[in-house]
Amino acid sequence: MKATTKDLRLHSKDILNAVRRGEEITITYRGKPTAVMSPIKASGRRRRMNDAPAFGIWKDHDKDHDVQHYIDQARRPRF
Repeated sequence: MKATTKDLRLHSKDILNAVRRGEEITITYRGKPTAVMSPIKASGRRRRMNDAPAFGIWKDHDKDHDVQHYIDQARRPRF
C-alpha cells in the first residue's frame, strides 16, 4: 500500500491500523518513495537495557556500566 505524507498526517489512525493488520506501507513525498512502515515482530518478552551493550554516552562511562541499574535508581521515588 502507498500513502502520501498528507495521508499520513490526516489518516494516521487508518494507516496504523493497516500496519497492525500486517501490511507494509510505503510513504511517498512528492511522488517519490521516502519511507516504509512495517509491523514490528513481537518477541514475546520485554527487552531490558542490559540485554544490549552500552552505546553512546554510556559506552565510555566508568561509573555505571549497568545502564538498567542506573535508570532504576533515577526513577525511584525521592522521599
